[in-house]
Amino acid sequence: MEQLAFPAKQTIFTQGEEGRSLYVLVSGRVQVHIGDRELARLEQGACFGEMAVFDAEPRSASVTTLEHCECLMLTQQQLYDAIEETPGIAINIVRLMSRRIRHLNQKLNEVSQRGMTAGRR
Repeated sequence: MEQLAFPAKQTIFTQGEEGRSLYVLVSGRVQVHIGDRELARLEQGACFGEMAVFDAEPRSASVTTLEHCECLMLTQQQLYDAIEETPGIAINIVRLMSRRIRHLNQKLNEVSQRGMTAGRR
């Protein structure tokens, strides 16, 4: 894995870019966002960028540092090699992605509920 350092307020990748690597946050915090809308804040130990590694589609969101960050970058081939050696890695990534989808579904539901409540007034 390649170790990378990013200063505060630097974009690591942008929505729509081709993605062939995922990142593990060794230190610092990042914001995952689409435009000005924040989707998540991630801290030390979190990984991000995994979707593009698996589906070879453009990045679905942007990631920007909130403070100085140290990251490990794992390429698609490195990840596939690691999964071949240790299949449990794939299961852990699927669990992570499932948790994130559930969290986003919950946020969308809360926003929808607020909108319906405001519409009744």
